[in-house]
Amino acid sequence: MKKILILTPIIPYPLSEGGIVAQYAIADYLRKKMKLIFIFILKKQNHIIAVEELKKQWPEVDIYTINCIPKKIKKPLIKNFFNKIITFLYKLSNLLSTKDNILITKNIFQEDLQNCVNFIRPLNKDYIEKISEISKKEKLDIIQVEHFGFMNLIFTLPKGIPTVFVHHELQFARLNTSRQIINSEKLNDYNYNNYVYNLLKCMEKAILEKYSAVITFSDIDKKKLEQLLSLDNIYNSPFPILESAFCKYAKEEFTIEKLIFVGSDVHSPNFDGLRWFINELYEEVYRETHLKLEVIGNWSIENQKLFESYENIKFLGFVENLQSYSRNSIQIVPIRTGSGIRTKILYSMAQFTPVVTTIIGIEGIDAKDTEEVMIAKNGKEFIEKIKYLFDHKEKAYQIAEKAQNFVKANYTQEVLGNRRLEIYQNLIDKKI
Repeated sequence: MKKILILTPIIPYPLSEGGIVAQYAIADYLRKKMKLIFIFILKKQNHIIAVEELKKQWPEVDIYTINCIPKKIKKPLIKNFFNKIITFLYKLSNLLSTKDNILITKNIFQEDLQNCVNFIRPLNKDYIEKISEISKKEKLDIIQVEHFGFMNLIFTLPKGIPTVFVHHELQFARLNTSRQIINSEKLNDYNYNNYVYNLLKCMEKAILEKYSAVITFSDIDKKKLEQLLSLDNIYNSPFPILESAFCKYAKEEFTIEKLIFVGSDVHSPNFDGLRWFINELYEEVYRETHLKLEVIGNWSIENQKLFESYENIKFLGFVENLQSYSRNSIQIVPIRTGSGIRTKILYSMAQFTPVVTTIIGIEGIDAKDTEEVMIAKNGKEFIEKIKYLFDHKEKAYQIAEKAQNFVKANYTQEVLGNRRLEIYQNLIDKKI
């Protein structure tokens, strides 16, 4: 059985975010076909629980851990007291600021810049040592690195073993969409945006070309990389949808009672998209449909407060059973920045939930407008497409049905798992 060492900053459990779900679904299939070896960095107490649960679910997978959970240090009583006062005053100043001012001046480009440059920061020393130890101990056929934050691991991987980078989201492409939004809203300097974008694009190119192969989740991202890299081995290999995600409702049970948005604010395209929808579109949507909006995913208290004046919006946090919450709803995906493919769209399609999204949101998913999904070119169309689904329940049901069939035909674990195995075998046979 072939052995693959998988290096990722994300522990693929619990299934609380798109990137986690994507990684879990492919590994869950591959573990039955290959010997999987993971090394995880533990940064929080709940990471220990997550790893223990994974070990129960995947007994045939070897999982190593590096414990980086900080020890709690008791602070002096007086210092604690003053820290609490400072924190209170800071939060109070935020509350006294007007909602519109906070939402407009939040600089998405700068947030994306800070996130996108993560791949040039040195990683944990113990983690690097563990990679070396396992590489010497195991006869590895492939080493796979995932997520841009770990991209620079190529500088410590042993020679003679094929190396694969799985690119969940092209950083230069994501930053390009961000700068276009910021430039159009005149929130930042055009020349500075171009400088940062070109700098990051050059750095990303230089590191990616050191891998034996790069895997993207869509043909669009594959083509972008083919134009950028002098690398022959670029593959399109999307993540599959878990079989448990599929469900169907009888036509007489199907209705539309609310809107849902799935995604946490940690990913800045989620914040920007929801901010845009609420600020620019939601008032008219609610006036026309009276559909309340439920936001599913972890959002900070501070960011929730930015929208607290909207009484018809509810933040639910992480939910265990997304299917039950998405039932009888429209999934809105008002994404304006980013790259890769949206997990939330594919899972909504599998769960029989009609989707309204943008051109950027649907990028990489070959679904047809008004047949399997509703695609809006601008804010006016976004409102119109939501209203159309609300007013035409039978058409909404047909779209949900076709969408589910589309995902069943193209995104099952078996279909995409086998495609990934073919890529691995091709790299092993080439002995790169």
